[in-house]
Amino acid sequence: MGPSIDPLLQVRGLEVTYGSRTALRGVDFEVRPHGSLAVVGESGSGKSTLARAVLGLLPKNAYVKGTITFNGMEVRGGVKDLRTLWGVGMTAIFQDVRSSMDPLMRVGEQIEEVINVREEIVRPRKGQHHGEVLEILHEFGFRDPESVSKRYPHQLSGGERQRAALAMAYALRPLLLVADEPTSNLDLITQAQIIDLIRKMAEMGTSILFITHDLYLASSLTDRTLVLYAGRVMEEGATGEVLERPLHPFTRELISPSTNPLSPPSGIGCPFSPRCPSAFSKCVEVPPIKSVGGRRVGCHLY
Repeated sequence: MGPSIDPLLQVRGLEVTYGSRTALRGVDFEVRPHGSLAVVGESGSGKSTLARAVLGLLPKNAYVKGTITFNGMEVRGGVKDLRTLWGVGMTAIFQDVRSSMDPLMRVGEQIEEVINVREEIVRPRKGQHHGEVLEILHEFGFRDPESVSKRYPHQLSGGERQRAALAMAYALRPLLLVADEPTSNLDLITQAQIIDLIRKMAEMGTSILFITHDLYLASSLTDRTLVLYAGRVMEEGATGEVLERPLHPFTRELISPSTNPLSPPSGIGCPFSPRCPSAFSKCVEVPPIKSVGGRRVGCHLY
């Protein structure tokens, strides 16, 4: 066996509460250097809360327990924007590109700002990295990078804005990219382009935390998958195994949705028990996470 590799991102016992509503409950996972993890689940499962917790971008009314460690440093809340994260080698793209780009700055200026952070330039000259900016925009599919560099984000289409946001992320050469539903509301051709660009970053060594409800995208992009339901981990393991041979009843339903009316999550024991065809008396207790054949599963059936 080779030497163990410390996780790039490590999350332990993560709980996030907003007032009386708990969004995440005891979530554990890791992303290793050059690794990729998809976080999948239904709407409201806690996926985006998880992404923002990792980024330190939760709102002020969020109460957080547990630890999040990135590259050996503990991530704390109160991050105002992505600029704070760039200095530690982490960046993100979101479903709403307005969360990733400044509407008052031209696209080229924003990419150049990222390069200045990467190169640790304290007093940059305007246009100092213009050539690299144009090269990056060209790499990310813009046929006229000079023109695009001079535009504001609102002057681009939705797919172009998402590609520009990825170009900014790429310019950082980040250790970790957090991608929160980056292909939602895009047509299939543009979705494929965005996934290809994220894959390009992964091939360059960037680790990926990919938040999605699309299991096909998870299978095409990531090597591991974490399944969330009502803020709890249901199952986690190699993507191919989880999606082709699911162990948890919720993962099976996520892959082959039931036509029955959906019951709300239970507030006692296993949250999936009201919908679970395999539920039995023990499900009134919270199931522990167990190791089953190289996977982690939170279910009393194992």
